[in-house]
Amino acid sequence: MIELLITIVVAVVLIGYGVPKLSDLYDSQRAQSAASRIQSTVLFARNQAMSYSARVTICPLSNNSCGNNWRSGFSVFIEAADGSVVEVLRKIDAFDGNDKLIFTHNALRFDANGSAGSTSGNFTYCASGKSDNARRVEVQASGRSSLTSGNYSCG
Repeated sequence: MIELLITIVVAVVLIGYGVPKLSDLYDSQRAQSAASRIQSTVLFARNQAMSYSARVTICPLSNNSCGNNWRSGFSVFIEAADGSVVEVLRKIDAFDGNDKLIFTHNALRFDANGSAGSTSGNFTYCASGKSDNARRVEVQASGRSSLTSGNYSCG
């Protein structure tokens, strides 16, 4: 009977130690997956800008204008000279409700040559709002992007 009690106590201690680690692993994988999805969207938008020889914009659309709630999802669209939406090319669904997604600007625009110019910046994704699992997609003025991980501010 005592052996069974000791086994149960040891199992409870191990489970108590392991569950938080699994949560961190899940957060880390979710952040990696989301950042990869963001980078894939950035690459798609840049490619479409060069293919169509047009300005292609990524932003969280709300009533056909760019908002600032990136976590709720965003759209990739061809933008006319007057700023209106010509054609929506792709929609990205909302991210996990406990996570944070921050971008430097309210929109990322690629010109026909694939450059982002002054709208370049960083997408920072924080799983569960924690900076220790943050991932960043850095978009340079040239339009090139890279995916990094680190302890970034989740604003």
